[in-house]
Amino acid sequence: MHSASLAVNTGQEKQDLPTIMSKPMQPKPMQPKPMQPKPIQPKPIQPKSLRILLAEDNFFDQQIARKMFKMLGHQVDIVKNGIEALDAAERKAYDLIVMDIQMPLMNGIEAAKCIRKSQGNALKIIFVTSSEPSIYRDLCFEAGGNEFLTKPLTISKLDAAMKQV
Repeated sequence: MHSASLAVNTGQEKQDLPTIMSKPMQPKPMQPKPMQPKPIQPKPIQPKSLRILLAEDNFFDQQIARKMFKMLGHQVDIVKNGIEALDAAERKAYDLIVMDIQMPLMNGIEAAKCIRKSQGNALKIIFVTSSEPSIYRDLCFEAGGNEFLTKPLTISKLDAAMKQV
């Protein structure tokens, strides 16, 4: 053991200080952490992926709606007018049509009437308009619409309407 001395300039005699010896560090044995069961978290219920036909003539509105449908986990095909909507609905089975009311060549109300005549009421239709809703709401339901939304669409409004149909 070594002792360390310190001379103090106060004129007092040297004092012996205790030796501080360092020991080589030895790793502490790892203590196993007690196993705690992980809480079981239920998997979120995934909504069924719907096959949706969007009949919308405005390119900007098409792109926004496409992103919303994809965010909600659905597949979407897009057409620009009522005539194309009729053709698409006859060629492919859809779960839902989201139909703009005011489109060129054939508007959404006329297209919906034709779809109802050929396919009955099994196919769900949500009408969408940027016009005053009071003008079109009754006409849309008379044409066979299941829901009615006004633009601008939001993902929450769209999702809620799809859950209603």
